Amino acid sequence: DSLTRWVDRFAKMSRLAYLDLSGNDLENPSWVNYLFGEPTPGLQDRANLKNLWELDLRSTNFGFRCLSPFGEHIPGMSNLITLRLDDNLINDLGLVRFSERVRQVPEGNSTSVPSPELVKELISRRIGFTRDDIPVDGKMSRRMEQAMSSWLGGLELNNLLGKGPLGTLQTLTLSKNLIGESVNGVMALSRMLVSFPKLKRLDLSGNRLAVSGIKGFNMVKEALSMLQNLEHVDLSDNSLGSLGPTVLNFEIIARGRSAPPTITKLKVLDVHNNRLGNSGVLQLVRFLQSLEDISTIILWGNNLDYGGAKRLVDELVNLSSVRLVHLRGPPGTEGELLTEEQITSLASLVPGIILK
Repeated sequence: DSLTRWVDRFAKMSRLAYLDLSGNDLENPSWVNYLFGEPTPGLQDRANLKNLWELDLRSTNFGFRCLSPFGEHIPGMSNLITLRLDDNLINDLGLVRFSERVRQVPEGNSTSVPSPELVKELISRRIGFTRDDIPVDGKMSRRMEQAMSSWLGGLELNNLLGKGPLGTLQTLTLSKNLIGESVNGVMALSRMLVSFPKLKRLDLSGNRLAVSGIKGFNMVKEALSMLQNLEHVDLSDNSLGSLGPTVLNFEIIARGRSAPPTITKLKVLDVHNNRLGNSGVLQLVRFLQSLEDISTIILWGNNLDYGGAKRLVDELVNLSSVRLVHLRGPPGTEGELLTEEQITSLASLVPGIILK
């Protein structure tokens, strides 16, 4: 009875902008429909989600059972800016179903020829295509054909332009889930991410992305390459190892051709606890030299020793925008190879940068 009364009050909050349900047990899918209303026009209006800006569903036991029905209500959240789904045991099955809900799947054949006007708009936004890809006489370029049949699953072009559900999203946190335990989960993640072109902050920490291997890494990399507004990316605690620099090299989708990075607005990159090693960290920092706005790099927990740290400092000289680099973790962090004295010594070599 008390829940019914609460839901009735919730339904009357026509200007609701922030909703925090974190820590509540929402494991039963019926709760999702009870809270947000059945996915029908009459009851969807009842949930009053059009003005919602931020939705916090951390640690709610959503899992795969609730994520799919929740996706049914996404079209009603047309102004959502922040969505937090951390620590929910979300696996590949749940994410596949949720991804299908939030993506705007094209009608008819997924390999239908996109209009020249649409491709021109994609080109103007620098989303991996050139004038060579504009359809001529109803025929697509070879690269466009490959993209249309690739992991993008039909290349939801309207989603790339932010015209699909959740096209307004700017912050998405999915930490401490099970997304990386299969290639299917990473594929669903990649397909979903390209639907959020306005995304500025993305947290994928603690998702065991390394388990999906190089194939999964490539899909994540291509998806991130399309998110040109990204400012803060957290890929920490994913055991990326020696493959880390591969996924962190955000080159443009050029289907085999080298091109400059597209993630030019990136300011904060967190890759701690990934066991990149000396060579992996150096590769990463050399790539970051092409980014003009990068200011904070979090690197602790990557088996970086003093020799590697000294070479890292030499590379940091070429990063004029960097102001803060984390080399040591919090007190009690296991496997630290650098002492505070060594970091103090290294900091004297780069006076414009704070080493911690």
